[in-house]
Amino acid sequence: MRTARWAALSAVAALTAALVAVPPARAAEPDPLPTRRVAGADRITTAAAAARAGWDSAATAVLATAGAFPDALAATALAASRDAPVLLTWTDRLPAATADALVDLRVAEVVVLGGEAAVAPSVADAVSRLPTRPQLVRVAGADRWATAAAAAASSTEDAVGEVLLASGARFPDALTAATLVAAATPVPPVLLTARAALPAATAASLRDLDPAAVTILGGEAVVSKAVTAALGQQTGDVRRVAGGDRFATAGAALEAALTRLDDAPRPLIVTTGEDFPDALAAGALAARLGGVSLLAPFGRLPDDLDATLRRHPERFSEVIAVGGGAALSGWVLDEVAAAAGGAARPGFEGSAGPLPSDVREQMSGVSWRQGCPVGLGDLAHLQVRHWGFDGTVHHGEMVVAVTVAEDVLGVLGDLFDARFPIERMRLVDAYGADDDASMAANNTSAFNCRTVAGTDRWSEHAFGAAVDVNPVQNPYVRGQQVSPPAGAAYLDRSDIRPGMAVRPGVLVASFGEVGWGWGGDWESSKDYQHFSASGR
Repeated sequence: MRTARWAALSAVAALTAALVAVPPARAAEPDPLPTRRVAGADRITTAAAAARAGWDSAATAVLATAGAFPDALAATALAASRDAPVLLTWTDRLPAATADALVDLRVAEVVVLGGEAAVAPSVADAVSRLPTRPQLVRVAGADRWATAAAAAASSTEDAVGEVLLASGARFPDALTAATLVAAATPVPPVLLTARAALPAATAASLRDLDPAAVTILGGEAVVSKAVTAALGQQTGDVRRVAGGDRFATAGAALEAALTRLDDAPRPLIVTTGEDFPDALAAGALAARLGGVSLLAPFGRLPDDLDATLRRHPERFSEVIAVGGGAALSGWVLDEVAAAAGGAARPGFEGSAGPLPSDVREQMSGVSWRQGCPVGLGDLAHLQVRHWGFDGTVHHGEMVVAVTVAEDVLGVLGDLFDARFPIERMRLVDAYGADDDASMAANNTSAFNCRTVAGTDRWSEHAFGAAVDVNPVQNPYVRGQQVSPPAGAAYLDRSDIRPGMAVRPGVLVASFGEVGWGWGGDWESSKDYQHFSASGR
C-alpha cells in the first residue's frame, strides 16, 4: 500500500511540477556567536593573557592582589579610567607571568592597588627593578572602604555624574559593576559599603565626589534600606540594579548597560562569578574593547540570564570567555554563545557508529577476544554528552550491541534532558576490563566480554546488551556483599540522592520505556546499577 501511494504521488508531482510555485525556502536558524577563550593556567596567567588580548602596549597597568578580594574590588573602574589592564600578584612576591607582561607591554606606570598587607613592599621593589623601570604609584587606604575611596579619587578629575555602590563584604556585585563601568563615559567610580550602614570612608568620598546619582548594585540582603536612606540624604537620585542572586543581578546590570549604549554589535566578555580574580581582568578587557561583561556560573547558564541575552538580538558580535575551563565550563560558553546569537539552546548530542580502528585496537585482548559471543562488527561505539556531578556537561563513550544502540542513545538523551548526573562514562578497557576497578571508579559502562561472577555463563554485558550506571550510587547487593564497597553509603534506597536509580525516577523509567529490565527488581539479589535488554 505504501509503495503504491508514493508512486501515485510521484506521478502527480511530475505532471504538475511546472504549474506549482516552489515555496520560498525557510529562513535559516540563527547560529551561535563565535567564541574564543582568553586564559592561562591560573588566575595570574589568565590576567596576563587578558592584558595581551587587549593591549599591544599600555602606558599604565593596575596591579592588584590575587589572594583576597577586598582591596581588589575597585580595580576595574580604576583601570578603565586609565585605559589600563589589570594584572595580578601574590601578596609577597611578583609572579613571573606578571613581570613578563609588564615588560612586554612596555608599561611606564604601575598603579599598585591596596595597602602593604595586600601588596607587600617586596612586590613593589620587584616591579621597580624590571628592565623597563616603571614608575610606581600606590593607591590605598586603611581598609577596603578607604582603598575604594582612594581609587575613586584617583580615577576622577571632572564632575562625577554617577557612582556605583556595592557590597564590600562579598565580591560578586562589585564585580558586576564592571558591566556598567564599560558602558559609561566618563567612567563611574566604584565605592564599597557594609550591609547595614555606610562606612565613614565611603560617606566622606560621596561628599567629596558629590555625584548626580548613585546606583546600588545588589539587593537589600547585601545593601540595606538603611544605606539607601543614608544615600538619599546626600543625593536625590538613588537607583538600584538587582536580582534574586548574583547572576540575576549580573543580568539586570547587562540590561541597564545596553540601554546606555548604541546599537552597534559589541563583544560580550563572560567570566565566572564564583570567584573574583578572572573578573577583574575581564572587566578591564571589556572596557578596552568597548564590550560588555557578564558574570556566569561554572556549570549551566540560568534561565533568566539566557532570556536576558535573547532579548537583545544583534547586540553582540562575539563571546570572549576570560578564564579556563576549570573556572567557566565549555558548556556555559556554548550556552552563552547560543543565547547571545539567538540560536537554539544547546542540548543532548549523541552518535552511534562502527567501532573506530583505535577503539578496536584498545578493546582487542582486553574487553573483547576471540570466542566472545559477539564480533567487533556487531558492536557500536556511542559518543554522548552527559551531565556530571559537578553540574556541567562532559563527553562520554560507551560500546553496546548495534541492535540496542538506538535504544541506549534514547535513554541517555532522556537522562541529559533531566540533568541526571553520571560520574564518568569510559570504556571498561581503561580499567583493564576489570569490573571491580570500573565499579570502584564509579564508571558507567556497557560491553565487557565476561561471565557472570561465580559462573561460566556469559553476562549480558558480553552481548553488549546491558548497561551499568553509577555503580557507587547504585551498588550490587547480595546478602552482606556490596559491590563496590563505597556503595554501602547508598544501601538506604529511601534516602534518594543524585545519580541513584529509583522508582519513580527518570533512569528506571526511561530504560523501562524501551523494554529493558532493572536489576533493582531482582529478588535473590539487587543490582541497582544494572539494566539489560533481556532483564537478566
